[in-house]
Amino acid sequence: MERCAWATNSNQLMQEYHDHEWGVWPDNDQQLFEMLSLETYQAGLNWQIILNKRVAFRQQFKNYELKWVAQQDSKFIEQALTNEQIVRHRGKINATINNAKCILAVQKQYGSFAEFLKINVSANSQLDLTQVSLTLAKNLKKRGFKFMGPVTTEAFILAVGLINGHEKQCFKHPN
Repeated sequence: MERCAWATNSNQLMQEYHDHEWGVWPDNDQQLFEMLSLETYQAGLNWQIILNKRVAFRQQFKNYELKWVAQQDSKFIEQALTNEQIVRHRGKINATINNAKCILAVQKQYGSFAEFLKINVSANSQLDLTQVSLTLAKNLKKRGFKFMGPVTTEAFILAVGLINGHEKQCFKHPN
């Protein structure tokens, strides 16, 4: 079975991520928040590093329960910075808390973060992936999201399946 090139010569964890999660629309906003957070952690790092630390991130952020994460304070941040199992980057930890608050605000306006994303991407469906990512990144920034520039936003769009990113030879590509 052929996969996308980035997953073909990867380890089992990366292949399982590709085969079962990457490009698959999550069931709820909590899962979308986790995927968004993982993409922010990955900025400047190798994706394999983030996948290897995923369980620890889930433990640190209580499975990305939005309301819980949004309530965390400087004491939590200082504790997280001592957790050697996660990426200890103050800006990314702050961004996780901030982005949880932003998602909660989006939910009030749109009913769900998922609906907000679908509306924003479908409104720009005539654009190419780069332009869709740039437009969504600007909208996220306007709403206060952190660490969601166009490159990270593009990775997020593909990771959650808002736009299909599977290569033509991949068994997951919708031929």
